[in-house]
Amino acid sequence: MCKNLVRIWRQASEDLGFEIIVPFELSIDRNISITAALLVKNFGYRNGMIVISDYKVVEPYKSKIVGLGYGYSTFSEFRDSEKYDRASYIDILSDWTWAGADHKKPSWVKDDCN
Repeated sequence: MCKNLVRIWRQASEDLGFEIIVPFELSIDRNISITAALLVKNFGYRNGMIVISDYKVVEPYKSKIVGLGYGYSTFSEFRDSEKYDRASYIDILSDWTWAGADHKKPSWVKDDCN
């Protein structure tokens, strides 16, 4: 498991107040499922963004994942010394865009024109 990746995403979630599910398993069809490090809810796509450390996990199922309402993003496992950087996560999440209810959009999410 990507312990440092999850550690830093948990810090971001606690600091910025968004929801993650760790780990996250997505059933692609009756016989296929993928396990991701986590799911970031309410960003990117209507069902959230799947965070993985190995693109090969999603590559054969890209169109099915998107068809199920999820996006995906690949992050390499972080070093033990890696630290959470608030500004970087605001930029990442803003780039993915808010996909939740308008009235729940965090004030720190940057719009395209910011």
